[in-house]
Amino acid sequence: DGIADAISGREDVMLFANLELVKRADLWSRLKEHNMMGRFTVIDRSEDRRDLLLRCDMMVYPDTLHEERTLLLDTMGAGMVVITGNDDSIQSLRDESGVIVVERPTREEWGVKVRDIIASPEKARACAESVRAYIRKSRRSGLHIESLRDAYQDLVEMESPVEPG
Repeated sequence: DGIADAISGREDVMLFANLELVKRADLWSRLKEHNMMGRFTVIDRSEDRRDLLLRCDMMVYPDTLHEERTLLLDTMGAGMVVITGNDDSIQSLRDESGVIVVERPTREEWGVKVRDIIASPEKARACAESVRAYIRKSRRSGLHIESLRDAYQDLVEMESPVEPG
């Protein structure tokens, strides 16, 4: 509801959600109530479809379930703004990581955090740079995987057909 409050009147914002979350939180009724059905897409098995999620500008991660999932770390490594609920069991939320943590999980607090990022591209850019820097500094194994992927991508782009000569 807080997210809906933050984006009301903004037709330039799209929402994507994991099917499991949609079912668990009964989002359909809320989406209808806020007249947001046309701006909402459900992604089944979002952990498997992170390629779609990593193209977004912001990840709102309200319920971490006390698990530091790789999706959270991947979004941070991709330099996305991350807004999440408070969870002391997750190290990257306790550290100075640049993640925006909603301390009190109220509708108003969620609305304020999302609205602040949407209203300030400078703040969004600073948060995104901060979370990416945190991953570079504190999560070296993820960097290794990312560098391998980048190396393979460079090789594919460098290959060109050899003309007979």
